[in-house]
Amino acid sequence: METRPQILVYFEELEQRYGEHFTFDALRTTELCRLERLANHAIEADPAVSSTDRQNLRALLGLIRKQIEYRSLSAALSLEVRQIG
Repeated sequence: METRPQILVYFEELEQRYGEHFTFDALRTTELCRLERLANHAIEADPAVSSTDRQNLRALLGLIRKQIEYRSLSAALSLEVRQIG
């Protein structure tokens, strides 16, 4: 029995849920965080992930982290503006 990496299964769920509108911008923060966790697990501990896939996942993980960081900065700026206003 072949086991599929959890990140692949979840990524397919997201693609099915969002369809042609699937982008990191469209994802909820909780979905991004789950992707980050699953990517980390796939890179560090999933024996079903090849070395080539690990490399690709590192690039994906970088994009996910940038999106999370962008959202954190946006939220902080929004809070600061509300406090000033």
